[in-house]
Amino acid sequence: MNNIYTVILIIVTIGTTIYNIWKWVKEKRDTSNKTSIWLESLKLSSAITTFVLLFILLVYFTNISEGMIYDLLNIFYILFLFISILIGFVAFIRKEIYKDKYGDIIYHDCLRYRRESQNAYSAINYIQSEIGKRIIENDFNYKVKLEHAKKIYNSIPDIQSITKKYNKLCQKSWFSVAGLNGLVILSLFDAAVGKTLAYVMSSILITFIMFVANSLNIYNDLRIKYGKRNSTIAKIKSHQDIYEKLLKKNNRGK
Repeated sequence: MNNIYTVILIIVTIGTTIYNIWKWVKEKRDTSNKTSIWLESLKLSSAITTFVLLFILLVYFTNISEGMIYDLLNIFYILFLFISILIGFVAFIRKEIYKDKYGDIIYHDCLRYRRESQNAYSAINYIQSEIGKRIIENDFNYKVKLEHAKKIYNSIPDIQSITKKYNKLCQKSWFSVAGLNGLVILSLFDAAVGKTLAYVMSSILITFIMFVANSLNIYNDLRIKYGKRNSTIAKIKSHQDIYEKLLKKNNRGK
């Protein structure tokens, strides 16, 4: 029974990887920020994978010990991972819907936030540099400049609620891949039957595959912040409907 369970999990893992590769190949990569997106996606995926690598050691040291507390820990692992995968699966579906519905809004919201934040940070850096120069010259008459820098900082706009929701859905989706990875690791430990080297090597291999899959997944999710995805008749129609609903909602509020 455990072997069947292991095979199912590995098939799901491979299927997840193939799906994310297919999405990456399907979409046009016409953005000038491709390198920046890749670096950001690899950084995020690496951080998540670090937790998985620690989990590999945790599972090993938990299972070489005996007793009720270790059995309870294993049950906790399984419940926690199943719940995280379930939450992540729902988040993944909703995230893809958000992409199709609010792609343009998310892109322009992120573009506005980056532009206005960079302008504000540049202005604040200039003011603080001037303050630093005055301090060196024993001139402490910079209260007005300090208040002005504080005012600029407080005026930095926040991202819209739609973008915030999209970001949260993305994060849940990314961590659910780590949850799936963890279930495979638990299954591999049981299948290895005490063969430590086999467990470690197979766990690292599966973790590397999931790292690639999650990097592609994160890359696809981040791309929408730097440019619109391919337009199709269905997406154009979807955007049109959303914009009409938002217009009616805004008019009702007046």
